[in-house]
Amino acid sequence: MEDGRMLRIACGGHPIPTEDEAREMLATYQACAASVGTPNAYEIVRVPGGYGVVVDYVVGLAMGVHISIGSYTPAELGHDMAELLRRLHATHMEAGLDWNDTFRAWAAALAPLVPDGLGERLVALVEVVPRRRCLLHGDFHVGNVILSDGILTPIDMEHAGFGHPVFDLAVARSRIENNARGFVRDRAADAQSIRQSARELWEALLAGYFEGASAHELEELDGRIDVLAEVDRCCFAGGIATTGPEGADERQLASVAPYVRHLAELLPQVERLDF
Repeated sequence: MEDGRMLRIACGGHPIPTEDEAREMLATYQACAASVGTPNAYEIVRVPGGYGVVVDYVVGLAMGVHISIGSYTPAELGHDMAELLRRLHATHMEAGLDWNDTFRAWAAALAPLVPDGLGERLVALVEVVPRRRCLLHGDFHVGNVILSDGILTPIDMEHAGFGHPVFDLAVARSRIENNARGFVRDRAADAQSIRQSARELWEALLAGYFEGASAHELEELDGRIDVLAEVDRCCFAGGIATTGPEGADERQLASVAPYVRHLAELLPQVERLDF
């Protein structure tokens, strides 16, 4: 299309945006109003055979690509992503996904799998996280941040909403690790090297977000965030939120078992999840 916009065929055969598309439209509007340069999603338009969404066209490469080709180190990117995330979280958001409620539902779905009664503790800890109206991206990782004209730009905000920033940090922690192989420069790298690169990026993001925090404070914060990151791994990536523990098959249960064990180790060590 003309004037720097493009058409994304996402709506299919109906003229009403889906919930994800409506959220993205609102989130991009709020972010742009706060000078966070995400591409805007606009109206639904008629196209041959259906409907589409008009969005800004942004030229740039995902930050995962920049790491893989060596133009950014994981530590450099983590620092810059922290600054971007702080700007997003400083933006007031009125609608979209309520991430407090989302994690509360995920914790409840996961609770029966957590041993020694710790599932109830997990739900209780999530329930008392303060409610905020911060704009949360909802899927913040190296594939959803691009470098355009020297500026880091968040994209794919269909999971955007509001809530306490700890939930966005937890999603970032979980999905940086899950997508780590995509940004490792050496495609033959072993699992340990991949984990190390992801860890360097996350530690830089954490330190940048909580600029001025001591090493001890960062360790405590990381432990709290890691609890919620494990919930994300089990419920989003592992699919437990969709099936519930009673509907999960053996493959699902086996895939989330290491995360559940780690969650059971973390829970007795934390008194709260927020900051």
